Amino acid sequence: MSESCARSQGPMTGSAMQAREHLCAIRDAPGDEDELLAYATWLEGQGDPLGEFIRVQCALAVGARGGDAQAELVAREATLRAAHEQE
Repeated sequence: MSESCARSQGPMTGSAMQAREHLCAIRDAPGDEDELLAYATWLEGQGDPLGEFIRVQCALAVGARGGDAQAELVAREATLRAAHEQE
């Protein structure tokens, strides 16, 4: 973990600490899709729709899908973005 992630910004709840750990891991390994998906799973466990959004974007980034599957992912991404862009 990088030095800036190791430093605390004051008292944090367990949930905030877990979120920070995930974000630091993503920042320290920006190309690691596993870190993004671990964060997405954690967010989904917290009831945060950002988790699904991240998961959909990762699936789109892989680009191995085509046809209906690709169209469904693009539509789901647009739906999630529209529903939560004000948050």
